[in-house]
Amino acid sequence: MGDNHFSVGVEIDFGTSSEIIANHSNTIKSVQRLAFYPNQKYEQYEVTVDSLDDGEYYIMIENPSTNEFWQSKAIKAKASAEEFKDAIQGYFNESTIKVELEEVPVVCTDTW
Repeated sequence: MGDNHFSVGVEIDFGTSSEIIANHSNTIKSVQRLAFYPNQKYEQYEVTVDSLDDGEYYIMIENPSTNEFWQSKAIKAKASAEEFKDAIQGYFNESTIKVELEEVPVVCTDTW
């Protein structure tokens, strides 16, 4: 399953209380397992490319464990979300990453 889950073992012992209903499933001494599958966001990045020409760029990410920098593959300025994902996937190893591309209209603020 990976590193994005954890399991908790629970033993319920109701003792000998006279209020316990005989043969009720919660009164039988047993070990029950409960698993949680949290939807965690460990890291989230936002990259803005404001010059969509025919050039390429690289992304460098510092590994917090080793303090070494990792460099992406070359990324075209007009790369699709899938091309961007392919260029940075190496840093994330086998982890599943999600890349979304949002095209924002340019607002001209120049005055003549």
